[in-house]
Amino acid sequence: MSESLRDPDFKNDWRRTAARYRLFLYEDGQEVAPDPERGERGRTGFAEAEVEAVRENEGAMLVPNVLRHRVR
Repeated sequence: MSESLRDPDFKNDWRRTAARYRLFLYEDGQEVAPDPERGERGRTGFAEAEVEAVRENEGAMLVPNVLRHRVR
């Protein structure tokens, strides 16, 4: 995220900024499995497959998703 803030086109190029932000949200919101041995609780979130799909697209939304998102 800090890389985005250092980018001079941060405020002018919404597509790149939105893609980076979406990538950040998916990576940070990935689900975490509980580990009872270490006493860590799990956390619900995005499935690993969803996060990987967003990573492959570098955070950009697919055209059908963009169109559906705009209609709502």
